[in-house]
Amino acid sequence: MATSGAANARFTGATALYAHDLTTDARSVHDFGPACHPGEFVFVPETAEGHGWLIGLVIDAGQDTTDLIILDARHFEDAPVASVRLPHRAPPGFHGNWITAGTPK
Repeated sequence: MATSGAANARFTGATALYAHDLTTDARSVHDFGPACHPGEFVFVPETAEGHGWLIGLVIDAGQDTTDLIILDARHFEDAPVASVRLPHRAPPGFHGNWITAGTPK
């Protein structure tokens, strides 16, 4: 995530995520648009190297809502694979834990 230098926007200044390829030095950008601020995204791997999904929350300051967004890591700049709208705004810096679903003991 890139952050804004503005003091009053230090938690919600960014509107984009960046992916850096350390082998080729290439950079990809996923911009969520004006007033849409991504939080901390988590990579969920698949079996192959670099294949998987990025999951995170994006605050839409204009609508005062939050979306749970899923991006395909192989197609980082493409539209989200899925988006779930929350009817309210999650606080900036909100953290979640992602665990594998299993049989309760």
